[in-house]
Amino acid sequence: MALGRIEFEKMRKTIFLSFVVMLLLWTAQLDAASFQGIGGNKAYAVSDDGSTVVGKSGNEAFRWTKSAGMQGLGFLPENSSNSEAFGVSADGSVVIGTVEHDFPPYSGYDAFRWTESGGMVSLGWLSTYHQSQGKAVSADGSVVVGESMNPAGNNEAFRWTHSTGMVGLGDLPGDGFYSWASGISSNGLIVVGESFPMVGINAFRWTESEGMVDLGGYKAHDVSDDGSVIIGSDGRWTESGGWQDIGFYAYGISADGSVIVGSEGLIWDEEHGTRNLKDVLENDYGVPLIGWTLTSAEGISADGLTIVGYGSNPNGQTEAWIARLGNKPGYLTGDSTGDGNTNFKDFAKLAYYWLQDEFFVDIAPLPNGDGTVDSRELAVLAEHWLENFYEDFETGDFSKYYWQHEQLYEGDRNWRVVSDVAHEGTYIARSDNTCDCEDSMLEIILDTECNYLSFYRKVSCNEDWDYLVLYVDGVWKGSWQGEEDWALETYMITPGEHTFTWAYKNRSGCFGNPSSGSNCAWVDNVRLYSVE
Repeated sequence: MALGRIEFEKMRKTIFLSFVVMLLLWTAQLDAASFQGIGGNKAYAVSDDGSTVVGKSGNEAFRWTKSAGMQGLGFLPENSSNSEAFGVSADGSVVIGTVEHDFPPYSGYDAFRWTESGGMVSLGWLSTYHQSQGKAVSADGSVVVGESMNPAGNNEAFRWTHSTGMVGLGDLPGDGFYSWASGISSNGLIVVGESFPMVGINAFRWTESEGMVDLGGYKAHDVSDDGSVIIGSDGRWTESGGWQDIGFYAYGISADGSVIVGSEGLIWDEEHGTRNLKDVLENDYGVPLIGWTLTSAEGISADGLTIVGYGSNPNGQTEAWIARLGNKPGYLTGDSTGDGNTNFKDFAKLAYYWLQDEFFVDIAPLPNGDGTVDSRELAVLAEHWLENFYEDFETGDFSKYYWQHEQLYEGDRNWRVVSDVAHEGTYIARSDNTCDCEDSMLEIILDTECNYLSFYRKVSCNEDWDYLVLYVDGVWKGSWQGEEDWALETYMITPGEHTFTWAYKNRSGCFGNPSSGSNCAWVDNVRLYSVE
């Protein structure tokens, strides 16, 4: 029998609503927060990308990933036992920590550095007392800091690299001698810890140019990527505000310093203040932690969304755990699902939270919203509808997406958003002027369904020795040198996760040749898109 008009309309609406519900379920899966015990006893650190956790299981250091599970890292080849991992590089490939040893007449600790290919290797000591402990590592795994006993028998903070070995950092002026390094900036150039000044123990910040600087407070434990925010037993420190009490001993900090975690499983950010992480997971994300007590949140990923620590599991045993707070949305594009595209999934999520206060969707007025998901958010979504990744730097900074632009490796220079060379709009990305044999690198990791990358570039440098190069997943794709004006470059890519790196390399000075031109490169209008 033929359907009447009313029945047909009812059926059409039912199909449409079913489609919306499916989209909502899909979106919920994409944004799903999670919590799980991972075995072991204590987790102390997580890689910047949130993929790798390190800590201690029984008497052995471990490295954990979702795909491989828990991997014991062993001990030194001779006379060692009871290892613990305290730090991990940004990509999870380098692990550092402490291992007990027995080398008569001394029994003590060795700072170690572990890699898949080399295993566990001792970093040595500052003296024949054979005592050192590794506590933190730079993003690229090349710089390690910690504490070692010096020739005078005093605990002294150290900084280790392949080229220099273990170097003592001294201490704060005072009657006694004591220092201990606990944290390091992403580029390895800033070290924080604790030391004896005239009275008691104070936090310090160390740089090669300034040496050890007294920050007051008590103990510093970690530092943001750029060194501007330091955390420790007295909370959160900035140059302008000094120490801010946040109500707990802070152990872990996100790359930009905006999210802090620590003792008693507490978490802090400027918008919400101090909260219990268990409450955040259960109340904000609907993740049940039945039977769990979170003793301490020890580490946090660069984006502030993956947190690790240890606590008491439902069986009453101490166990390491990992918590994920969901995908970070693209606030400026309406991409509330964080998948790099503004599409029906984002519309479905917006519709679901219409006229509600939802953190990931409420973005307008940009960037923090006004407490209600309404037509302002819809306008942002409409403006970027079906837009894939597109960066024109017109925010005046790197805030639109998750760019890595500050000294990816020790000795590198930065990239900056500037307005000194006109292209389209006002702003462009420019590499710093580099010196002899230095690099300036701009990098972003994207999970995309697109099959093309395009961007505009301009270079002004020595045409024989200096150049701009594009890498995709570490593979060379193209390079430009000399005096080349703005031009469009396009490359085919495969769908999936990729690391895109623009590196300006100064090699003229390495061979005694002068730099020329502006000694830099510019990039603008980076776009990912699909062509059928």
